[in-house]
Amino acid sequence: MTRHRLLALALLLTACKQEPRDNARFLGPCADPTSALAAPAIDVYVRSVVPKPRRFLIASGTDSALPLGSEGRLQRHGPTYVFPADPALRQRVLTRLDSVAEIYGDMPTLLVTYRGVSRAGDDRAVVRLGGYFLSGSPTGTVAHRAVQFVCDTARWNVVRAEEERQS
Repeated sequence: MTRHRLLALALLLTACKQEPRDNARFLGPCADPTSALAAPAIDVYVRSVVPKPRRFLIASGTDSALPLGSEGRLQRHGPTYVFPADPALRQRVLTRLDSVAEIYGDMPTLLVTYRGVSRAGDDRAVVRLGGYFLSGSPTGTVAHRAVQFVCDTARWNVVRAEEERQS
């Protein structure tokens, strides 16, 4: 093989070995943060909540619904159910979840809500996620977190989740 062909083959192999990114796409060097950061924030958020939720509820059709792609990320952590806007349907969902808990024991169920994303300096962003335990032993407990990101000039990376007090 000629030297040029070997160089081209080496470049091709290098391109194929690049690591997959959590963000699933290149966001640019410190581009404005978007709701796409909510998906990687979900993992850190769920790990930061105590007690550990065993089931999740997600709002649908509201301004607090999780952005596209985040629901699938939440499903990796446990069974996820839609929490409807209609109060009568909500009660039906909670009653059904409680009946399952009678069989399997305490099942902390967390309603996860999206509260927005914002820039927090030149190279920092914050995704705010809210949580409300609606069944299980921690019923009524609030779990709001600010998930911190930092941009390393190539992509946004999760740093940590910090508890946010209710205001």
